[in-house]
Amino acid sequence: NVNGTLFFTAFENNTPSYKLHRSDGTVAGTFKLKDITVPYSPNAPYMVDVNGTLFFSGTDPMTSGNELWKSDATDAGTALVRDIVPGVASSSVGNITRSGNNVFFTATDGFTGRELWITDGTTGGTVLVKDILTGSTGSAPANLTNANNVLYFTANDGVNGNEIWASNGSPAGTVLVQDINLSPVGSNPSQLTWVGSNLFFVAADAYGTVQLYAGTNAIVLPVTLLSLNGMPTAADVQLSWKTSAEFNTDRFEVERSLNGSDFVYAGRVAASGNSTNLQAYGFVDRDIIKNAGPVLFYRIKMLDRDGHFTYSNVLPIHIKNSPGKAVVYPNPVSQAATVVLVSPTKDRLTYTLTDYSGKLLGKNVVILQEGVNSFGVDMQNLPAGLYLLKLTAGSLEQQLKIIRQ
Repeated sequence: NVNGTLFFTAFENNTPSYKLHRSDGTVAGTFKLKDITVPYSPNAPYMVDVNGTLFFSGTDPMTSGNELWKSDATDAGTALVRDIVPGVASSSVGNITRSGNNVFFTATDGFTGRELWITDGTTGGTVLVKDILTGSTGSAPANLTNANNVLYFTANDGVNGNEIWASNGSPAGTVLVQDINLSPVGSNPSQLTWVGSNLFFVAADAYGTVQLYAGTNAIVLPVTLLSLNGMPTAADVQLSWKTSAEFNTDRFEVERSLNGSDFVYAGRVAASGNSTNLQAYGFVDRDIIKNAGPVLFYRIKMLDRDGHFTYSNVLPIHIKNSPGKAVVYPNPVSQAATVVLVSPTKDRLTYTLTDYSGKLLGKNVVILQEGVNSFGVDMQNLPAGLYLLKLTAGSLEQQLKIIRQ
């Protein structure tokens, strides 16, 4: 039921597939919407109502495989949200679940395997939440359950086995809740059910016995990070960050990287523990400038007292005032690479992206400003492999290797 309109699937005569239909209770108002094939399963959530819009898993036999669609109950308003795997191949959208104002679902983009995705109803806002198990296998999220506007689900990260996870829709806010069974297989939780302030589920303990479990409180993700900033001095890098909420938080660990991908421990700062007020923190990475390149990268690892943790975004810090070579991060990359470079003046930069055989895949122009510049290179629709990014601007001519994983 979406705003008084019934959406349903119907098996058409002489057509071995289920099609999306709608009805307002009249003959004239009961009809098929476009020619969209939908999965049929009485138990799988392939449709969800979000603020008067239907999100569903569908296939257009002429143009796309199984992808995410939306509908306002009209033929014209029934449209593909994003063709995650372009063409007739399928991303196999399933487990569509509303949590707060977010729409979560599971899908595969052909590279990361089946993982957790989120959408705001637009093509650009339909993205992978987190690559929990890196590689083509995927973490196979399942049992998506809304609990007090936090999404709970089961997934296998390849280390802890199949266990319960929670997500607020951000990569940093997608975390393992608890490793119930310490074996590599995991506890294989199922039948997640939210009642009052309890998440009930069944899972196997360390002896393989299936038991009833309950989480007595909603999982509150450790930290709500408002900002992360930094600046270099003559010898040091000074970092500052602010939080608006903390729950059971133990400490912040500062991590540093020379390339934006390989991070090392730089230091730690004690947290307030529990707070709903604005908290400000600072850290000085001392005597680092003399050994640094043109750019340093920092991130904050936020840990709670139970061992859970999340990461902040990556913050690039320009170190030297003189122009330096461009740096790309992250590398390897799964969706988009970010290029950071310093320009002595306003300039025009041209970049080309080729595969390792030299085949041109993309070309673009970026207007550089004096000082630090950064821009993104979209690689989410490219197959895994090695690519070359050539940069040309004034006296700068540099070629970067990028690995698409």
